[in-house]
Amino acid sequence: MDLEDADSELLKTWESFVARFARATDIFLMKYIRARAKLDDPAFEGSFIDHLNRAEKLDLIEDAHLWLEIRKIRNQATHEYTPQELSPYLTKIKELTPTVLAIEKVI
Repeated sequence: MDLEDADSELLKTWESFVARFARATDIFLMKYIRARAKLDDPAFEGSFIDHLNRAEKLDLIEDAHLWLEIRKIRNQATHEYTPQELSPYLTKIKELTPTVLAIEKVI
């Protein structure tokens, strides 16, 4: 994906895509997963990875490590990128999007 010559409209589209990706993963990971873990066990306390592991055990997600990667990618959204860095980042988000879209089947 070559973005060095991208016009402002294409860049706005990608910006919107990244923002929606980030928002969807935030809501799912920080709200839904945590709420379901508490629903399953009201006394459950744990780190983010503990919540992901619990979600995997509850069959909410297939792979806790993949969702940890999604979270890391989401956290990178706030960084500034050179055109050379931006292209691989957007490619990775595009690759992970089907996993994020699959949460519709869980909820």
